[in-house]
Amino acid sequence: EKIPFELLDFNLGERWIPIDYYSRFASHLFELNTEVKYFSSLDTFKVNAKLTNAKINQEYAVTTKSGRPTYGDALLEYALENTTPFYSYEIEVAGKSTRVPDSEAI
Repeated sequence: EKIPFELLDFNLGERWIPIDYYSRFASHLFELNTEVKYFSSLDTFKVNAKLTNAKINQEYAVTTKSGRPTYGDALLEYALENTTPFYSYEIEVAGKSTRVPDSEAI
């Protein structure tokens, strides 16, 4: 029986979707030539933008409280792998340094 389109469910990073679709999506998203590769032996994606622009460096980037940026191409890798980056920063509690999650950046 044919399944109606609205009942189909798929996510970014599905392994059965041709890798060229992801490259075209990334190129459109970042507005520059971007190549996505999939390494089945590691079950990981690598996003490689040939150049950089404001879309990658600012619009789709995250800067943590510690000031370290994660750029759009790296964030797309997390999305393709259905994972979430973990960011933390250091605070002083009762005279001791401790690291806490940077919930806003995450």
